[in-house]
Amino acid sequence: PAKKRRPVSGAAVLREQRSVPRSQMEVEHAYALLSCGDADSALQICDRLLRKEEGEGCESVVVNALKYKAEALVALERADEALQPLDDLIRLVRAGIAQCGAGTSPGSDAAQTQELQRGLSEAVCNRSLVLACLDRHAAALSSAKHALELAPHSAAAAYNHSLLLWQQGQKLEASSQWMRHRGFQQDLAACRRHHSRALQHLNELPAHAND
Repeated sequence: PAKKRRPVSGAAVLREQRSVPRSQMEVEHAYALLSCGDADSALQICDRLLRKEEGEGCESVVVNALKYKAEALVALERADEALQPLDDLIRLVRAGIAQCGAGTSPGSDAAQTQELQRGLSEAVCNRSLVLACLDRHAAALSSAKHALELAPHSAAAAYNHSLLLWQQGQKLEASSQWMRHRGFQQDLAACRRHHSRALQHLNELPAHAND
């Protein structure tokens, strides 16, 4: 028979809550507010956290506060202001990667470096979306390409890069990019051949076939 679980006392719950740093609870509160659509309150919390945590290095609280601040600014239709926290975030994560590479970061290892690399790709990817919102399409496409180079297996990076290519009118390149990511071994030349054959087939159809 399955063992009965001992009930958790209220005191134990309180001890567990006290073990979570207040700044971590605040950044999670900012995330919850963003999820509920209260971007203004989330922004206030992030600004307060960033003032308090200034100079603390590549801590998760600072990283998430910068990330959520950028998201809040975009939600408030202040996309032009969102670039600065994203740039700060990118610099911070790059510094963390450099420390891991030099072995100067506590507990630095390959797994931590890969995690930071994914975080960097996500930040660069978000930056490309903000640039697209500001109609800076060439810069957005360049940033999206860089995000994909940082994390070639990231579905979000591949999707955003393909989407921006498509929006720029580079539809064959976008299709080829997305198919490669999905595991279809199709290059751009093959896409062009298929596209050309499809157009030829359509042109050869009798007029009544299109009715």
